[in-house]
Amino acid sequence: MNKLIVTGTVLAAALAAGAWHFTRSEPQPATVVEPAVPQRTLRIALEGKYPPFEYLDSSKQLAGFNIDIANALCAQMNARCEFKRYDWEQLIPVLGRGDADAVIASMSITPEREKQVLFTDVYTRVPGAYIARKDQHIIWPVLTSERLRDKTVGVAGDTTFADYLKHEIEPGHVRVTRFASQEDAFAALEANKVDVVFGDSAVLTDYLRKPGHAEQFELVGGKVQSSQWLGQGEAIAVPAGKTALRDEFNTALRTLIADGTHARLQNRYFVFRVLEQ
Repeated sequence: MNKLIVTGTVLAAALAAGAWHFTRSEPQPATVVEPAVPQRTLRIALEGKYPPFEYLDSSKQLAGFNIDIANALCAQMNARCEFKRYDWEQLIPVLGRGDADAVIASMSITPEREKQVLFTDVYTRVPGAYIARKDQHIIWPVLTSERLRDKTVGVAGDTTFADYLKHEIEPGHVRVTRFASQEDAFAALEANKVDVVFGDSAVLTDYLRKPGHAEQFELVGGKVQSSQWLGQGEAIAVPAGKTALRDEFNTALRTLIADGTHARLQNRYFVFRVLEQ
């Protein structure tokens, strides 16, 4: 994530300049600048199964955009991140119990959630999208409840995407199946248990990049923008009343955006911008 560029120009110039001196000085030991030692630990709650935002890599270690952003934020705040995995529906409750200091899990800002936690500035803003098996032959540029009436739509439950389907699609007598996680929704699509999956466009795009997936599945319909049901963007959640911590995260986040760190990290994981700057 961080890169250190070392050039020999300054050193070479210094050595050349030193050759013009007639008095010989004894070489001095190089000054070693020790990195700042984190003064505290921040407990970061997340789900850990939402690639490319967060997932377990081949070594069973947490990886992804949320992990990198969290570590960069902690570094700015002179802290160390300690990640803890929970089921999605437990993320807000663990803040209330004091078991975590922050949730960094692509959580959308909604009025209902704002009653329970404090949100930072938005750090991603990603529209919704649909994915389907190619043999469904869905060619509509916009998917409505009427056009999905003979389909079964899968979605991760207790999410803003499920809220959108509940209010905009399900009333049109469309069958909607809710799953415990996005992974489970994808598994149902692969097993022909649902015809279409609705979710985060960045997550769906990442799914299509996996070997073999693009041959069987495709994005259908257009991007779905709905601040009413999909929220105002994704942000970090901290416990209610922790305004100082929220402000500290905001200061660190704004620094990462200003110095280009956020842009470099999003380019690592996504084929489109997840935050316009």
